[in-house]
Amino acid sequence: MAVKISVLVPVYKTKEEYLRRCIESLCSQTLKEIQIILVDDGSPDDRGRICDQYAETDRRILVIHQNNKGLAAARNAAFDRAEGKYVMFIDGDDYLEENACEEVYRAAEDTKAEVVFWDILVDYPHGFRLQKTMPQDSAVFEGAECRKLQERVLDFNGKIAQVFAKLIRRDFLVQNHIRHVEELRQGAEGIVFCLCLFEYTRSAYYLNKTLNHYVYHEGSISHSYSEENIRCIVRCFEYMEEFISRSSHPDRQRLRNLLYTRLLYVVVTTGITGYFNPDNQESFREKCRGYSDFLKIPIVKKALWEASRKKLTMQRKVVLFLAETHRFRIIAILGKLRRLQLRLR
Repeated sequence: MAVKISVLVPVYKTKEEYLRRCIESLCSQTLKEIQIILVDDGSPDDRGRICDQYAETDRRILVIHQNNKGLAAARNAAFDRAEGKYVMFIDGDDYLEENACEEVYRAAEDTKAEVVFWDILVDYPHGFRLQKTMPQDSAVFEGAECRKLQERVLDFNGKIAQVFAKLIRRDFLVQNHIRHVEELRQGAEGIVFCLCLFEYTRSAYYLNKTLNHYVYHEGSISHSYSEENIRCIVRCFEYMEEFISRSSHPDRQRLRNLLYTRLLYVVVTTGITGYFNPDNQESFREKCRGYSDFLKIPIVKKALWEASRKKLTMQRKVVLFLAETHRFRIIAILGKLRRLQLRLR
């Protein structure tokens, strides 16, 4: 049986109930010719054993066990074992609609696109929110239109910077040497991958259907304080800045400006949900010192000086003003209010 899609799933400290739901959503796909590759990235719990249990009952499942190397390396390890004509990435705590693989495979075959992407439903503890990837109906993008998609990756409101909710032709990735950058590990590594992906894409298709469930976790690495992750994010932006300097995009300065504007959003979240997150147990003085040092990083300073703020909401503009004028106590209050807001969703 020829494999049509390889689904690549990194697993690390994933809650058991979410991991099981993810795997079962893959096993129950209406498209049966799929390969499911689960990468136990040195998870210190029993998640590797759970993966092995599922592999015993479904021959389509391949489990890779490795020492913890980070999200990027886990995805690469899975990709190296992929056999499908297409590959799809999904995180171990998310899940798919049961017809997802069939729908996107048919779309890819019908349009001959190198990349197919679609919409996401964000699952909150108390409800759901549709995340539309594109404002229009299903559409084909070719040639220069794909450069606009690359620009959209750097647009905070573009909603196509995530690795998941995409089907990609495997030989296209191999021929163009597109892989996750392992030195970046995690943080904004998905934006890096997608920036590289659309650098080479010549045909893409937007499927106007909601097929992925992204499960929001209040304590996830993107919504909690981690000094290591903050540094990883900065390295990702530094990498993208260098990548853009070598890009074949006809207006590299525009890409660079979009990158710096995207970094402004990081400056805001690093203050609100990073250093001044209520879960950060450091003293207020240490939080202030850490955030001050972050604001002095060259690429961060460049973004604060050069990036356009026209499309930012008034709330984000206010936080940037507070950051630049070192009114950190107000940012700390906003961090507490943000936590309350998220808990009510």
